[in-house]
Amino acid sequence: MAVKLKKLVILLIIGYLLISCSPREPVYPTPVLSEFGYPIITGENDPSIGYPVQEITQSKINPLEIKNFPQVPDPESGLGSMSGILYSPVLSQIIPNNAFYLMPAIGENNSVPPIIAGPDPEQGDIHGFSDEKGWIILNNIKPDLYYLVVWSPYDWLLAEDEDQKPLLIEILEDSENQLKIISVPWQ
Repeated sequence: MAVKLKKLVILLIIGYLLISCSPREPVYPTPVLSEFGYPIITGENDPSIGYPVQEITQSKINPLEIKNFPQVPDPESGLGSMSGILYSPVLSQIIPNNAFYLMPAIGENNSVPPIIAGPDPEQGDIHGFSDEKGWIILNNIKPDLYYLVVWSPYDWLLAEDEDQKPLLIEILEDSENQLKIISVPWQ
């Protein structure tokens, strides 16, 4: 009796294993795609394990069409301030939500430092982020000559003047500097 029961249990286990291992046709839901080719998130799919959220791409803009500029703050006595919009002429777009810093020029010739490796407050660098409109606003800056350095994917780039040379910014005591469009060869 015990042997028959043992055989029955073994046969039931083998049968269960055979049934659970049998191939089944997978059921794949047909996704509804957005105009960008990403599946549209519905209640049936979990956004935490799906595609990244599609960001709205910026449209190209001619810098001459930009009419709204950030206000320059009123600095404390003996200090300066500046504002402007980061703009990439390569992409014809503003550069929003991006790191930047002012780096003091060096030496008698007001040269660009030989190594640009990111902001270092001990060297007098002043860092910040552009906002969602590409605006940068800095207040209470120590008077000096500065270069504006902007983060681009995998590197730091210098803002450029009209001749595509590094933009040298002079901050004077009690001065408000509205730079308007700040050109950066950002890609």
